[in-house]
Amino acid sequence: MNYFEFYDMDISFEIDGAELRNKYISMSKKYHPDHHAEADPNELMDALQQSSFNNQAYKTLKDEDLRMRYILELHDILDDSGASLPQNFLMEMMDLNEELMELNTNDKKNVLAFGKKIEDIHRQLREKLKPALLGYPTNPEQSLPQIKDYYLKKKYLERLRENIGVTD
Repeated sequence: MNYFEFYDMDISFEIDGAELRNKYISMSKKYHPDHHAEADPNELMDALQQSSFNNQAYKTLKDEDLRMRYILELHDILDDSGASLPQNFLMEMMDLNEELMELNTNDKKNVLAFGKKIEDIHRQLREKLKPALLGYPTNPEQSLPQIKDYYLKKKYLERLRENIGVTD
């Protein structure tokens, strides 16, 4: 059973946070070990496993990046190697890496400008992703490769931001 099935939700990259929280709380009440304290050991073990599964499901689905990774893994198309990233993106990242090597990290103005450049690239990628996110439920064969591409690019950009000490 996957996390979406557990919460009786459709697999989606965009979810209602309030609905997810309500389902999490409902399952927490249902499977909390304290409610099964007098149950036989097998029932108690099942409740513990379900409670743990509930916590992991909620943690994963409430976070956009974890949810995206999870859905891509459900479809068995995620390869973190980055080998499938387009050549033009890798060339752009090579230029950014060279710029980073020359960056004086003691100069806050330059660091912030470099961080803004990375954020602008991310914003452009996210904007291009919207049609794929909307098209996922009806056309996953076309949407999933685009979403995977975005996910891998975003992770690459996050590593660059971490290298200069800028995080969200």
